[in-house]
Amino acid sequence: MLQKTFLDVKITYRFAILLQVLAVLWLSGCVSVPAEPLSQSITSSELHDHVEFLTKPALGGRKPASSGSKLARDYLNKRFKAFNLVPLGQAKSFNQSFFLGTNIIGVLPGSDPNLADEYIILTAHYDHLGKTRQGLCLGACDNASGVAALLEIAEWLSLSETQPRRSICFAIFDCEEMGSLGAFAFTCRDDFVSSKIAGIVNVDMLGRSGFGVLDEYLFLIGSGPYRSLRKQIQQSVSNSLRILPIGTDMVGPRGDHVAFEAMGIPALFFTCGLYKDYHLPTDTIDKLDFDKILESTRFIRNAVKILANANDRFVPHLPDVPDMEELVAVDFLLSRILQDPNALELEDDTINSLRFCKDMAEMYLADKQSYTQENRRLLGCWISDVVLGCEISRFKIAQSVPSSLIIQSRRAKILLAMEYRDCLKEAALKVIQHLNQHKPSLLKEIPVFTYEHRELSDSHLVFKELKDERYQLVYFTLGGRIRIEIPGLSGYLRRGFSTFKRWFKQFFLKQKDLYRFGKIQMTYLPPVMLIGNCVWIDITGTREEIIDAVILNRRSRDWTNVENKVLTYVTQHFEPQTYKQWFDWRCQQGGWKTEQEWILDCMQSSNPQVVFYAMQEGRKIVQNLSIVCEILQDTQRPPWLRWLAFERMHKSDRQTLLALINILKDETTFELKDHPLPKDHPLKPLALFCRLADMKEVSTDQKVKSGAQCLGDEALERLKLLTKQDFGKDAIAWRRWIREK
Repeated sequence: MLQKTFLDVKITYRFAILLQVLAVLWLSGCVSVPAEPLSQSITSSELHDHVEFLTKPALGGRKPASSGSKLARDYLNKRFKAFNLVPLGQAKSFNQSFFLGTNIIGVLPGSDPNLADEYIILTAHYDHLGKTRQGLCLGACDNASGVAALLEIAEWLSLSETQPRRSICFAIFDCEEMGSLGAFAFTCRDDFVSSKIAGIVNVDMLGRSGFGVLDEYLFLIGSGPYRSLRKQIQQSVSNSLRILPIGTDMVGPRGDHVAFEAMGIPALFFTCGLYKDYHLPTDTIDKLDFDKILESTRFIRNAVKILANANDRFVPHLPDVPDMEELVAVDFLLSRILQDPNALELEDDTINSLRFCKDMAEMYLADKQSYTQENRRLLGCWISDVVLGCEISRFKIAQSVPSSLIIQSRRAKILLAMEYRDCLKEAALKVIQHLNQHKPSLLKEIPVFTYEHRELSDSHLVFKELKDERYQLVYFTLGGRIRIEIPGLSGYLRRGFSTFKRWFKQFFLKQKDLYRFGKIQMTYLPPVMLIGNCVWIDITGTREEIIDAVILNRRSRDWTNVENKVLTYVTQHFEPQTYKQWFDWRCQQGGWKTEQEWILDCMQSSNPQVVFYAMQEGRKIVQNLSIVCEILQDTQRPPWLRWLAFERMHKSDRQTLLALINILKDETTFELKDHPLPKDHPLKPLALFCRLADMKEVSTDQKVKSGAQCLGDEALERLKLLTKQDFGKDAIAWRRWIREK
């Protein structure tokens, strides 16, 4: 009996080992890392081989922390070792883990003793999206192509008889698709010294036709402050490849180079540009033009050599006159896109924006004296919006998401990065620091991390006096929020059996993908309100009404330096710093004793904006709905305010029901209509790219045509929901039912 038990245990143990082997083979898809014979020549066939391996379905789209990502790292490590690269600093391996992913860093030491301690960083990200709702995204162009170019340049330089004078750091980053967190994690390392970095060259997406119309062109982004460097780089371009220099502010915060831009060094970004298959399963190797990748790789190699062998570092220089070569490139780009707008299946509003940008560019080319730095900035805002518009069209093809939501989130992100690029970096750094401190794992739960940042520029704040002791306050602010939640096994066990089952399925069926165990959200949110393109407040009224509106607006939110700055500007009062301090000060001015008394008084204000914020913030502490019912029935109130009051009618008490009955015949409705801000708006820099929500009444005929719902129809639906009765719009029948009840 004992012998049989021992035999059973032995068989079970061998069976377990067999299962483990089979699991490893299943996770790796039986993929082995091929050896590569060294060759100094850069060929299209070698580039093809790199991309072919990185886009194998067994790699699962190289999503961070997945088994496919590990296979990609094994491939890259083997290549770095064959090129005789060395780890960075005191590191013992090329892999540098930062808990969200793993960067691969290899160094080719410089040959000049006086310059060898300076680095030129050549970067490309190897991660991609993995499996999405649309299918498995292999990321051939984004960014297996860039990694292939980096590997070939590393091989060529390592075998070259003349070694570069400065050291070359080949950095293949992870988590670029999550806000360049891999690049930011690299800058957070203790052995990272920014003063030793002499230049950044980022490669992301090669071998496609930019915007579907730029077959023979490559974008060089970020060379504006380094025009002498750009001139040297352009002299090395072959006849078959042409360069389009564009400023970083015209394309938004895309690419790992954004982590290094504030260091006062050249941060160059080489890319073919957007294309129709961007972030889609159809971004496959057969779509790539490897002859173009070959020419691009040689060109990027020459740029690295120029930076590495220059006697002195390149320093930024921004002349008073904008870069006319960039303006010519912008005009050419817009002309090409407008010749075939269907290449990206653009929508009409995007095409109209393209035409508007084209007209602006042609106007400045015709009158070069009018092309100032301020006008260039405004043009850059529009160009960013055009690039955004192309992405929106691609998103609408790829995802079943309302275009309005995409427009809001993407435009907010672009504007945030344009104005507060340092804020973006600060947020990413805080994420890395939090994860480094708590070291997340599959089993361990870490504290939920939330970070929100808001800023207000002096140029985005206007407070001016109107007539009759009335004022106008306008301020424009953008903010970012990041939330990370990784419960781990312990967290799922604590939350119950159902969540544990979900963890179990994810662990064993999703190839150990860390991000499926938790939520990592990086969003750019409107801390005030989101209208079209941006987040802003525009309040008109007495000084006291404006103060009430600002304090009410942030009553239930985190109080930030933005509110202190605005209120200090309006009141010239410098002592209060917190919400409570400002509220106490305001109560002393107005004579209120409690917060509820103050909010009730604001809800009865003649200023609709004050009433709006009071209704928003008072719904949790003000139980009496009589004021809300009065606003709902007051036809003299703005339609949008009456609709807001209607949204507060959720109780089935007698007062609420009678208020709804009284508006059954009300035909009032409104619609949102986007239009440009007036040219004489206080914030003139925003007038070219902001949108204002215009709420206006429409006639019954317009209502029928547009399908809009009037206030009376909505009241009937709410009555039926609250009472479970249906008397149509017969107010007498409704009142009789209420009396009998």
